[in-house]
Amino acid sequence: MKKRKIIKIALISISVCALLFVVLIVHIAMVIKPKNVENNIQLGRIDFKQNIDSSEAVKIVSFVRNLEGVENAFYNPKSGILICGFYNQKQNAQNVYNKLMAYGHYKAERFIVDASAEIKGCPAMGADKSFIYTIASSLAELIRK
Repeated sequence: MKKRKIIKIALISISVCALLFVVLIVHIAMVIKPKNVENNIQLGRIDFKQNIDSSEAVKIVSFVRNLEGVENAFYNPKSGILICGFYNQKQNAQNVYNKLMAYGHYKAERFIVDASAEIKGCPAMGADKSFIYTIASSLAELIRK
């Protein structure tokens, strides 16, 4: 009786491991897709210098989302910042800004990264030699190989 129980537990364990392995392989296959190099999405930021009420914010976001080449847009009412993602082959941040200013004549300016911030890179990665920076750079190197 004990031997049957051990065999049954071993078979169930092996079956569960095999099933989890298959799920992992399917997940990896679904996640890793060929990247479309021609359509790189970039982000643009517009800082509003005036208060925008919620109905006007909806109009702004709707207008920006409907521009050709714009993938998405988000307006944060607390900070007065509009972020939009656009395909760099079809649209650019200056064009989005110009069209938005022509649409509503808002008091706003386009956020442009200064040279010192550009050198540092992504602020989410943290400073050189930080734990997050080390992990991120190690993973990036591993993926590149």
